[in-house]
Amino acid sequence: TRDLSSEDEAWARWQRTDTLASLRRFDEAVCSQRAFYEWATKHLEPERLLWVMYDGTQALAWWASGRLNEWLVIVHSLRTAAGVNEHTRWDWFQLDRTEAMVLAREGRAEEALAVADLMTALSDRCPSWDQAEGVRMEAEFARMDAMTRGDRDAEFDTVAYRVTESLAGFQRTYADASHGPQQYGMLCNNAAAKLFFAHRYERAMPLFREVIRLRRVTIHAYIWMAASVWATSGDRQEVLDLVRAAAQRDPSRSIWRRVRALAAFEDITDDLEFEAAATGA
Repeated sequence: TRDLSSEDEAWARWQRTDTLASLRRFDEAVCSQRAFYEWATKHLEPERLLWVMYDGTQALAWWASGRLNEWLVIVHSLRTAAGVNEHTRWDWFQLDRTEAMVLAREGRAEEALAVADLMTALSDRCPSWDQAEGVRMEAEFARMDAMTRGDRDAEFDTVAYRVTESLAGFQRTYADASHGPQQYGMLCNNAAAKLFFAHRYERAMPLFREVIRLRRVTIHAYIWMAASVWATSGDRQEVLDLVRAAAQRDPSRSIWRRVRALAAFEDITDDLEFEAAATGA
């Protein structure tokens, strides 16, 4: 309702949409983002429309409310409205990654894989781009996601092997890059998460250990690492130590809820020692 500059109004509209989506008020989030997009077409440069639409949390609101095809119509229209260049390639990566994610959620694996190919093409056309290797890896993660949801185990394992080989090569060179350790840690975390949710626990654990070693870690890495250990070796002490480490880093005190939600931990939901570790008691 205030008289704002275009930039300030764009920021406010983005925040409103994101907050509604985060609160799972999906229909309101969709209406907010559609209104934002229509406003943006009149007030922002065409390239900025990618930013308006590329957020994953916001896109999931369209999916959750059964309106994914409407979101896709907008996104596909942007492919002619905003070309790929050095100023837009990062935003295109973000939008492509989000599109692949929601298509995989919808069970449209072939379409998700086609979008992953677009991500690879982004990195291939700009090999000197400092983000090219990371974008190429994220395309592989998108393929893993689509294959997991599409029950394509053999293809998943082929891509997973390629990812771990690429990460080994990246590890040997990351120290020479200004953002190398940070990017390497993020890629290890993302790859490990894909392996974890595909129940490749033994292959996920070395990557989670790398994330923890580099201290580029979220509470999820500790929890998923703990679940992987529990599902493989069942080393109770190591698992409890990992759960405690997660609890120490979680101001929301939600670790016990997160632990109980994982299938690998279904046999410990009434275990008082695990509960004490997760709650910091």
